[in-house]
Amino acid sequence: MTPSSQLVESPVNPGRFTATNRVLSAIAVGMSPIDVAITPNGAFAYVANSGSNDVSVIEVATNRVLATVKVGVRPQ
Repeated sequence: MTPSSQLVESPVNPGRFTATNRVLSAIAVGMSPIDVAITPNGAFAYVANSGSNDVSVIEVATNRVLATVKVGVRPQ
C-alpha cells in the first residue's frame, strides 16, 4: 500500500490496483514474483522474483521497471 493509501502493489499479479481492486496497469517483472516492498515515501516498489532470482525496482509514479537486480537463490 502506498503512503497515500490509494494504491496497492500485488506481487502475484504485479500492477497497480485501487482500493476497490480495480487494475490500473500491469507491470512486467521477473518470473514467479512472490513479495513486494514499497519505500516509505511511496516512490519505489521492490518485487522479489523467486523464479528468476532477481528483484525488480519499479518507479511507482511511472509504472516503469528501472532496474532488475540479480540476487541470491529464491529471494523473498
